Amino acid sequence: MVDSTADVESSLHKDVLALLKEVNGQNSSHKGRWRWSLEKKVEADPCCSVSLIRVLVKELEKKLKRIGKIDKTVSHIRVIPLLHTLYYVVIQSGSMIPPSLYQNMHKCLMKMLMLPLPFSAVALSTLRSIEMETITPGSLYQRRVAAEQNLKNGKFTSQEKVFVLADPAVFSAPLEATVRAYLEVSDSFRDTPTMEKSLVLRVLQKGLGTACQSSRLVQALEFLGEQMVEHYFQEVVLAVEQSIKDGAGGCSTYKDRLQHILRSIMTACGEGV
Repeated sequence: MVDSTADVESSLHKDVLALLKEVNGQNSSHKGRWRWSLEKKVEADPCCSVSLIRVLVKELEKKLKRIGKIDKTVSHIRVIPLLHTLYYVVIQSGSMIPPSLYQNMHKCLMKMLMLPLPFSAVALSTLRSIEMETITPGSLYQRRVAAEQNLKNGKFTSQEKVFVLADPAVFSAPLEATVRAYLEVSDSFRDTPTMEKSLVLRVLQKGLGTACQSSRLVQALEFLGEQMVEHYFQEVVLAVEQSIKDGAGGCSTYKDRLQHILRSIMTACGEGV
């Protein structure tokens, strides 16, 4: 098991180094591809997210040590894609992130607040998001998916729209074709009940960890009708938003609410927890 984890982290480390090399590359049409590749890898296998977070934090710590010894502008620029990727991976993680890893992330990001603008602003934004995720696991995923997929709920009504105004010299034809194909495939799966099931599953996974019993929960969610799925989706949104409102003091209450939702789903489909 240790060797397997080490192999995964070694492979991910090579990908991260390729991402950093890409930042310094002269070919603008290829920039962003390694970050895209890493994000798709996490999306396909959320279980690798903890290993990737560990690799990203180590690289950020290295960058902090090097700043001041070499050209500062180059060092600062390299920090941005690492922060953006870290933020995405924390959102997309399909399992509980160990408290010790959260602590390492927090310490590293706190040190980065000493960087000049706009780098410190990106670090601060990432820090605040990760602090919220620490208190309420699954909150970042819930808010992002609800906004992106226009999932209506009474607690968080924001919607996201993305417009791309791209210079052909930067956004090349092959890259455009890749993005278009990805969005077209994604759109075919974008029905509301499916997205609501995905959101309920992910929040319960992140909030309850192994107690979630993921395989049984997946089966139970498939058994439910659309109205029941909508009901549990709204219950999860309410639990997340109330926990964010309560702050650090509401952690145990949040987990109790998620546990209650899990038991209710299992009971609804004739299973116990």
